[in-house]
Amino acid sequence: MQFANQKILYFLWISIPLLMVLLWFIKRKESKLRKFVQQRLLRDIAPEYSIFTEKKRSVLIVLVFIFSLLALGRPQWGFEWQEVKKKGLDILVVVDV
Repeated sequence: MQFANQKILYFLWISIPLLMVLLWFIKRKESKLRKFVQQRLLRDIAPEYSIFTEKKRSVLIVLVFIFSLLALGRPQWGFEWQEVKKKGLDILVVVDV
């Protein structure tokens, strides 16, 4: 497989720091949340909040970034020539007013 736009693939290196920054933000948010409220009270206040969900969302964001860059790279596979025989009839209708 080859890519038509290989230069765009250099941006794939950005995905690693992007994931690190997103996970750092989650850790920072978690530490601020622990300072604000106790863990047992957090389940009562916000039962739908989950650190695992936050991390999963961050990983999905990075995967979207990676797959978008791969799509922008325009992957191309080999091709083969096929001879196609066509028969057709051209009809032309002319109206003179």
